[in-house]
Amino acid sequence: MEIGSIFEINPEDLFSSNNRDIEFPFMEKKEWNMQFFNTGRSAIESFLNVNAEIQRVWCPSFICSSVIDAIIRAEKEIKYYPIDRELHINIEFLHQIDFRKGDALYLVQYFGVSEPLDTIKIIEEFRSKGVLIFEDITMSLLSDKDSCFAYGDVVIGSIRKWCGIPDGAFIASGKYLPMIEKDKTAYDYTLYYFTAQILKSLYLSNPEKYDKEEFLSFSELGIKSLFSDYTVREMSEMSYKLLRTINWGGCCLRRHKNYELLYSLLQEIPEIKTLENCNSKVLPLGMFILTEDRDGLLNHLISKDVYCNVHWRQNVATEQFSDSAYLSRHCLTIPCDHRYEEKHMRYIYNAVKEYYM
Repeated sequence: MEIGSIFEINPEDLFSSNNRDIEFPFMEKKEWNMQFFNTGRSAIESFLNVNAEIQRVWCPSFICSSVIDAIIRAEKEIKYYPIDRELHINIEFLHQIDFRKGDALYLVQYFGVSEPLDTIKIIEEFRSKGVLIFEDITMSLLSDKDSCFAYGDVVIGSIRKWCGIPDGAFIASGKYLPMIEKDKTAYDYTLYYFTAQILKSLYLSNPEKYDKEEFLSFSELGIKSLFSDYTVREMSEMSYKLLRTINWGGCCLRRHKNYELLYSLLQEIPEIKTLENCNSKVLPLGMFILTEDRDGLLNHLISKDVYCNVHWRQNVATEQFSDSAYLSRHCLTIPCDHRYEEKHMRYIYNAVKEYYM
């Protein structure tokens, strides 16, 4: 049994005649202007480049280094504000900021954690003063639209973290969105990652016949290419094709069931701290946990063929404040996506419990 790592692609999906519109739950009941990119960092950098009036971006101190790099490449000043250990904004700190014309406030929807309505009201006050609200919904992309989700002036999401596509991200806004020039061609990353996803599908279908190292080697080549080529590109035609075959309703249902089950099981392990359980309107990317011996648990789960992500490791931002530094040293994201079912969640639980016995 293997759980996690890159999403596999079934080659038969490329022959599908489905031609669904590319829409996500948050897009209901509102008209959105949307543009697609190869990666989230390309989307961020491009938007900032075409909005010269934005001079300074305030980011949470618990943030992916790719976001930081994109802001720096767009030649914007970057400042940080603190997040507590429950992934909530430190609103008292925001109150102390002397926001000015040309400021953007970058928000992250962390794993389905909703901010209190009082916090949303204060953010709306900042907007009324001319601060652009830049909302990253990647970690909660398939959540339903409500008053505390996808309310930013600009919304960004990385799609490829949620499903079997080789690349893909978007910028969306309910307002005018200037057309951003992008290279139309795919590149080494897309090719390598797509190959790795196809090979993984074959490996999972017959692990005794196919060598796991083959798809891993192509995945490694893809990651190397991803962090050596920063050209802004359109999402590939392969990803457009595959996205139109996905039944998001079915995916969300399976993800909700897996999350609820794994959440309830992990409550029995005192060494594991989970976030407050999500309601039916929000859907996290994975099961975000905190544990004192994060790296030990991570390596143990790898030995059990459960491959988790760390969102996010230490970087220049996380060290700005003590709570974000703590999060980066102790967090782990356990996969519980629509590829899996009840037996996989129980397997994960038993593997985690075994580590603490």
